[in-house]
Amino acid sequence: MSISRWTREDELYRLIKRLFPAHTIRREASLPWLGRQRLDVCLPELNLATEHLAGC
Repeated sequence: MSISRWTREDELYRLIKRLFPAHTIRREASLPWLGRQRLDVCLPELNLATEHLAGC
């Protein structure tokens, strides 16, 4: 049984939350320059974001 994409994204979010406890962390961040797209995890204070690739 494989782990769902949502579960892996949640694990990534939790890891980043542990690594950057003092910063605001947003999930499914929708930023103006992205249009209708979203970033899986975003740390706006650091101008840092990550996107989980479902196929990897």
